[in-house]
Amino acid sequence: RSEDIPSLVAHFIHKLAPRTRSLVHGITPEALGAMQRYAWPGNVRQLENMVEQALVFAEGEAIEVADLPAAVSGQIRADVLELPSDERPLPEVLEELERQLIVRALRKAGGVKTETARILGIKTPTLYYKLEKYGMADASES
Repeated sequence: RSEDIPSLVAHFIHKLAPRTRSLVHGITPEALGAMQRYAWPGNVRQLENMVEQALVFAEGEAIEVADLPAAVSGQIRADVLELPSDERPLPEVLEELERQLIVRALRKAGGVKTETARILGIKTPTLYYKLEKYGMADASES
């Protein structure tokens, strides 16, 4: 129910901000309005996952409309993943998108690999494997 969204979002921010090392303490009225207008075809877990994602990408002290996924905000974000413009096989495209996500998570985690793995929802050894695979093993940022 849309009337439950403000209290759920506040709860998820309080619960997840320390885990994501986010400085976010709230949400702007515009972002909250966008969330209340969204149909939420999933369940409360989808809302929680979206709040966690917004916390990872938010740069201020409040979640803004620009921090929400385009499906929720109705806007095209400037920081969307860059899709290859040429026709490549799906596995190559997925690898490029995965690499971009790893770079973003590394930046958010300040280069700390265990935190990067946690942000990505993968185990630390898996992150090290992927860093090696993409030639990023020695870099904390690319």
